Amino acid sequence: MRVPILTYHAASVSGEDYANNQHVAFAKDLALVSDRGWQIVPLRQIVDGLFDGVVDLPTRALGISFDDGSEFDAIDVIHPVHGYQRSMLGIMRDFAERRPAEQPTLHATSFVIASPEARECIYQRYQAQLEPGAQLRGATPGEARRTTWMSDDWWADGVASGLLGIGNHSWDHNHQALPAADEPMHRRGDFYCIDSVSLADLQIRKAAEFIETLAPNPAASLFCYPYGHVNAYLSNQYLPSLFESEDRFVRAAFGTQAGAVTSASNRWDVPRFVCGRDWQSPEELVAILDAVK
Repeated sequence: MRVPILTYHAASVSGEDYANNQHVAFAKDLALVSDRGWQIVPLRQIVDGLFDGVVDLPTRALGISFDDGSEFDAIDVIHPVHGYQRSMLGIMRDFAERRPAEQPTLHATSFVIASPEARECIYQRYQAQLEPGAQLRGATPGEARRTTWMSDDWWADGVASGLLGIGNHSWDHNHQALPAADEPMHRRGDFYCIDSVSLADLQIRKAAEFIETLAPNPAASLFCYPYGHVNAYLSNQYLPSLFESEDRFVRAAFGTQAGAVTSASNRWDVPRFVCGRDWQSPEELVAILDAVK
């Protein structure tokens, strides 16, 4: 069995068309994959089915993930340049209402950055890039509120919806928006340098514990490498060891190598197709899915 996982970055909004707005792309893609007979299942179910054999997967199973955990995943916002954006969760709800029988296990995993301080730094960097005075605003029915773009307010509600899991995208992403690291060798904007027990415990174990506290859910044991940086220490040593000793923290890790998942895939570098990189049109997505058959 070959299972494609489609990955989106909901904050990737630079226009109103499929190729430059991943909300537009996601809404079209939900209909496309359904029309072509794919059944969307939770990422955790894919892991349990392919690697552990404890659940049965549909013949044409497909997974969905969102990276970075911005509020765009679950909160409708008014973008200061491109206007109203229906959240990814809202898009799934709309699809479920229109076509309720077609995707009974509709679900996506949002890989979030755990550290509140890191998320604030990332928000401030993003805000600085907007026009002076511009603000993202919430656009929930009957309410307009300031949004911090990277809050954790929506995590528990997302899980409660039954449509969204909250996965582990590290403690702070070692993001370039953060202050300089204490040790020069641990440069920001790079996850390859997370190559010791102390650094890995901070980035992976601590993040999992934080997520389980705020939004306990099965996806909390799924890890997604920041930047898609998969290093040998994490994939060959740290993660397998953590799994063997305390598998509640991590059951699989997801990279960004393009390809479908099989039972022979590396559990600690699960491949995914990335919207905007691997496909930029419905026709290109069709070609990917046809090649997976």
